[in-house]
Amino acid sequence: MKSQFVIPALAFAALLFLRDAAAETASPAVPTATPQATASPAPSPVASPSAVSPGPTATPAAAATPAAAGETKKPIALYSLDYDEKNDVFLVPGTTEPYTGPVFSLYDNGKRELDGSLSKGSRDGWWTEYYESGQKTSEGAYKNDAEDGFWIYWYENGQVQSYGVYATGSTVGRWSSFFESGKVDSQGTYRDGVMDGPWIFHDKETGEARTIEFDKGVQLKK
Repeated sequence: MKSQFVIPALAFAALLFLRDAAAETASPAVPTATPQATASPAPSPVASPSAVSPGPTATPAAAATPAAAGETKKPIALYSLDYDEKNDVFLVPGTTEPYTGPVFSLYDNGKRELDGSLSKGSRDGWWTEYYESGQKTSEGAYKNDAEDGFWIYWYENGQVQSYGVYATGSTVGRWSSFFESGKVDSQGTYRDGVMDGPWIFHDKETGEARTIEFDKGVQLKK
């Protein structure tokens, strides 16, 4: 049986939703409105900073918090940071303070290698990695240095390689993978990082499908 799989629009919608959600979490909008001559008095220390544009007489309590200040940082080259191998965290150069903020990395040819963010020295938030050609390699979110949520991977020719969901770094739920030609390779379900239940595999040349049953990663005999 021949089969070719077209990526559901829902999968890409989920990817875009998660990307935007991660962006909103990592970089909430900062009010930039210019104070008017008739602006109301500066907010009291208990007022929500996000609800009022800070005026020239704003108190320190109404100013950006340290977290918000970190959110306005310009991206820094990942490998310019110090690295604590023992604790597996990136540090502010010359200090023992874990770095929080956006990061990037470049190939020797100057093209982007990755864009991401760190929280307390660990990967956290939306990450995108690229081939040296500029084509995306992978895209998805990290939480506490582990893949979390929907991730998608590409071949260098731009064809989707695979996509699915992670939970705390383990593959879970339904995953689909594809040959470099774009034809479906396999489809099935992961449970705690291992194949579980029926998996459908397709012949690379003919597209012929065969189903194999797994039980928590163990292939069942027919």
